[in-house]
Amino acid sequence: MKKYALVSLLTIIAQIVLAQGKIDNTAKIDSLQSGIINKLDSVPILGDSSTRAALHKADSIRTGFQSKADSLQLAYRKPINKMDSVSKGLQHKIDSLQKLHLPTDELTAKYKAKLDSVTQAKTQRLTELNQKVEGLKLKATAGLKG
Repeated sequence: MKKYALVSLLTIIAQIVLAQGKIDNTAKIDSLQSGIINKLDSVPILGDSSTRAALHKADSIRTGFQSKADSLQLAYRKPINKMDSVSKGLQHKIDSLQKLHLPTDELTAKYKAKLDSVTQAKTQRLTELNQKVEGLKLKATAGLKG
């Protein structure tokens, strides 16, 4: 029984850690979750009703966390991908202007300023995402303790 609770807790922690990493960790989270769920499904749940209730609560918290983390990732993926695309385009323009060896310092500076703005906006969005995931993590952890 303790093994099942430990594995459930480790699953939750692993999902939280992966969700805090890169936005594209969805596949890793899904794979980890599927593997652990398959193993857990083969373990019989023994014990009294309070133990089963506690395990059900932990599973509900994990599922809720996963659902909210997935929603956040989807909400942030599109704007961050757009910022990456704009950054690559601006960097390409800067590189092309520099290769021409023409007196284009003003134009290059203009593109560099835009690139810096996009990079700063992306950093801000990622910080926002990390703060929201951290909030979910704290809420999930508090739910496990309470």
